Amino acid sequence: MANNINKEANIQEQKLVHDSTIDFKVQSLRNKMLAEWAADIIGYDEAKIKVYIEDVNKADIETPGDDDVIDKIYRDFQKTGHDISRKSIKDKIIELDKSARSEITGKA
Repeated sequence: MANNINKEANIQEQKLVHDSTIDFKVQSLRNKMLAEWAADIIGYDEAKIKVYIEDVNKADIETPGDDDVIDKIYRDFQKTGHDISRKSIKDKIIELDKSARSEITGKA
């Protein structure tokens, strides 16, 4: 019986690690796509886009949740004269999260 409990715990642990890995990959890809979307609107060139992707990923690491990413992109839009709302950015995050998850998992 203890063996079965250990096996079940091991399976659950493996699933948690797998799910966490998938979530991390999805979030990273989503942030990349989001940064590319924002950079395109702002008008950044190729070199600046690469740096911007890193900046968006750094912003996401600072605090849990998407608010830090939304705030960063919103401020960048404001600085460059683009009137795009936080809600529009959040909607884009939701859209890109679905796309990234589909791309990573192979499931639509």
